[in-house]
Amino acid sequence: MDEAHPLPAKWAEAPPRNSGLWEEGRRDPTPRAWFHYPLNAFLFHALRLTLRLFPREAISRVRIPFADLYFLLARRDREALVSNIQHILGGEARRSEAVELARNAFRRYAQYLIDLICSSRMSRQELRSLISGVSNQEAILKALEGGKGAILLTAHLGNWELGGMILKAMDLPVHIVYYPDRIRGVERSRRRYRKRTGVGQVVVGESPFAPISMIQALRRNEIVCLQGDRNYGKRGIKVNFFGHPVAFPPGPVLLAMASGAPLIPIFILQEEGKGYRFLIEDPVPMQDTGDRDQDLRCNLERVVRVLERYLRSYQDQWFNFTRCFED
Repeated sequence: MDEAHPLPAKWAEAPPRNSGLWEEGRRDPTPRAWFHYPLNAFLFHALRLTLRLFPREAISRVRIPFADLYFLLARRDREALVSNIQHILGGEARRSEAVELARNAFRRYAQYLIDLICSSRMSRQELRSLISGVSNQEAILKALEGGKGAILLTAHLGNWELGGMILKAMDLPVHIVYYPDRIRGVERSRRRYRKRTGVGQVVVGESPFAPISMIQALRRNEIVCLQGDRNYGKRGIKVNFFGHPVAFPPGPVLLAMASGAPLIPIFILQEEGKGYRFLIEDPVPMQDTGDRDQDLRCNLERVVRVLERYLRSYQDQWFNFTRCFED
C-alpha cells in the first residue's frame, strides 16, 4: 500500500448507515406504472434482436418512428420528462416546447440504446470511431499528477457509458460506480461492454463495502466515475436547482472530501450525425472550513451549478425519466 496516502481510519470498516456514501433498499423511489419495466424489457430485447439482423447505421435511420411510438405509450416517463424540461426552461416556457424537447429526448435515448448494444460487440477502433472529439483531457492528466486519483462526475446525459471506453483508450485505469439496471438485458450489455474495454465495476446498493473499493482505487491513483444527477434512497441533500429545492446524492462530494481526490465533471454528448463529444470540466473547488455539513452543502451546490449549465444547453439529452421537481 502507498504510505503517502494511507486509508483513513474511518474507512477501515464499512461506513455507518448515515454516512451518505451508500444506500440500500429501493433503487428508484419513483412509483412506476405496472407495465413500465415489462414494456421496457420487451422493447430492449426487440431492439437487440433487430441489431443482430441489421447494421447500426440502418437502425439509427429508422429509430424515430419507434421512439415516437414509445413516447406515446410510456405516459409516466413522458410526463416526468416534460415536467423536468419545463422547470429547466423556466416558468414562462410553453408546455408545447417542453413536449417537443421531450419527444426528441426519446429519439436520442433510442440512439443511446442502439450504441449501447452495438458497443458490446465493437472493436476498440470501432468504438473510437463513435467519438468526434475530446476537450480538456489534460484536466484529468493533471489531476492524476497529484497522486490521489480522480473522481469523474457525470449525469444521465448523452451517452455516459462511452466515458469508460474513452478513458481506457487513453490508457487510464478507470472504475465505474453504478446501480444494476432492473432490465437484465440492459445490464448484460453494459457489463459486456465494460469487460471488453477493461473498465472496472463497483456495484453499489447491494454491499456496504463499495465506498472502500472506491477509496482504495483512488489511493492507487486511479479514476472513479460516478453519476450525480439522481438521488436514490432518502439521504439526498436538497439544494437550489433551477430555482427549486431538489435532493441530490451527497456521495460523490463526500468521496472527494474524504479522499482529497479532485472532482471533475464530465459529459459525453450526442452530436447529430457526428457521434459523441467528450467534454471535460476543470475540477470543482472543494471548500474545507472544518464545518463538515456546511462544506458538504457548499460543495454540492457548486457541482449542481455545473450540471445546470449543461442542462440549459442540452435539455433533450437529459435521460432522467423520473420527476425531479415538486410541482
